[in-house]
Amino acid sequence: MGTILVILSALCFGTAGTWIALIGDTELGTAILTATRLLFMALLSYLFCRIRKIDLKTDRKEFLHFLIFGCFGQGMTLLLYDYAAREMSVGATALCHFTYPLLVALASSAIDREKIGKMKIIAAVLMLGGLSLTAQGGAVTVKGVAYAFASAVAFASYVYALDHTLLRDTEPLKLTFYNALLSAILMILFSALTGSLVIPQQTKVYGFMFCGAVAGVLGNVFLTTGIRYTGATKAAFLSILEPASAFVWDVVIFGTRLGTVAVIGILMTFLSFFAVLMDHPSGNTGDDAYE
Repeated sequence: MGTILVILSALCFGTAGTWIALIGDTELGTAILTATRLLFMALLSYLFCRIRKIDLKTDRKEFLHFLIFGCFGQGMTLLLYDYAAREMSVGATALCHFTYPLLVALASSAIDREKIGKMKIIAAVLMLGGLSLTAQGGAVTVKGVAYAFASAVAFASYVYALDHTLLRDTEPLKLTFYNALLSAILMILFSALTGSLVIPQQTKVYGFMFCGAVAGVLGNVFLTTGIRYTGATKAAFLSILEPASAFVWDVVIFGTRLGTVAVIGILMTFLSFFAVLMDHPSGNTGDDAYE
């Protein structure tokens, strides 16, 4: 169950950069575009919470976790990812961002002494090699790489927190609601202070950001629930399908051409995915771990 949920989350998150790229050239700041998407996410998750009668009351400790890990982890991840997607291709952005599984594995190993299995090491080598080959077909910029790698650091901290803090026991829709709302408010305040606060006027902006919000809510719910079964490290590596799906969007929507080398790279990334599935570490980190 956990593996399936993480795969579904990866397919949802793989569309993240696509919605920004589809908007095209606009005078709107990236923070405003991201805040618009986050407000839609907050609205959708709130409606789902009401329908499912999920209590949104929170205490000080939980609220601080939402503020720290939600705003820095999820909010900054989306903002930095969107900045990167405006600087280079969707596929290249996904590639640079997808260094986060290695960061999660290193954090789990250093802090929790979690053993990194041989298959995960093999998967990491295949993943980096495959994504590097695949990215040769996409435009890459120094600024874009910096933004994407920063988003990887932010998201790695969020994924780790989902497995090692009280966020692990928080209802996924409630977590998504607070993370999205608090992050959106901070981005709006940032835009106001920097003089870049502009209300979007184009209908397509709201349309594409709403689509991004739907994918974001589903991705967050799938990931948060899936990590409870698989653990943070395995979930991060299983998300290899995220950049793979991003490259598919590149090809289908933007007409990006993939040469022989890029195709070999995609095959290598899929091999890394199966390598993770073959990894069976000891301890309660498997799909039956969460009860």
